[in-house]
Amino acid sequence: MYRRQLEQIDSIVTRLEKEVEAVRMDLNEAFDDPDAALGDDLLAAGEGGRNTPRTLSLAVGDLQSGVLALTFIKRHLSEVRLRV
Repeated sequence: MYRRQLEQIDSIVTRLEKEVEAVRMDLNEAFDDPDAALGDDLLAAGEGGRNTPRTLSLAVGDLQSGVLALTFIKRHLSEVRLRV
């Protein structure tokens, strides 16, 4: 259970890294061409993930939820070890 949650968080962090990279690329494009439209990933990051399922904001929310679940699992395992 604990290991599975760690693996899930690892997967979320990998997705988060990809989302940050996509936002970075859009930001770099905005620096290079200030007259061009802002990139979709950059805009989605500011929207809180309302319009698309794959955004930086959604990945951060998933990370928060995953870490919260991990803390519950860790606490439960610690309590079980104290009783055994």
